[in-house]
Amino acid sequence: MTPTEIPETIEGYLSTTFAKDQPEYLPLPALVERYNEQQPETWHGAIITRWRPTAEELAMLLAGDDLYLEVWTFGSVCRKCGESQGLQPVKLGVWSDKVACITGSAE
Repeated sequence: MTPTEIPETIEGYLSTTFAKDQPEYLPLPALVERYNEQQPETWHGAIITRWRPTAEELAMLLAGDDLYLEVWTFGSVCRKCGESQGLQPVKLGVWSDKVACITGSAE
């Protein structure tokens, strides 16, 4: 899979590229959710990326192979309680003209 540019903008998100100056990683275009001081309870810290399968990967998916997600946590721990944060909530989906938000609604 290859990370791809996100030409659209989504209200409440900023466009950025992670690792653009880190040659050991692929640059990762992303939309990053802005913090809303008026509605802090609605903020999830969401980061949206877009990926395109190669022809070989697409053929594998069409043949019934599963998609998998690997998350590198680097052993992060909560700054407040010290507990391991080994897994963060994640969501896989199919990109369309409307991206579903974390609640599952398309806006």
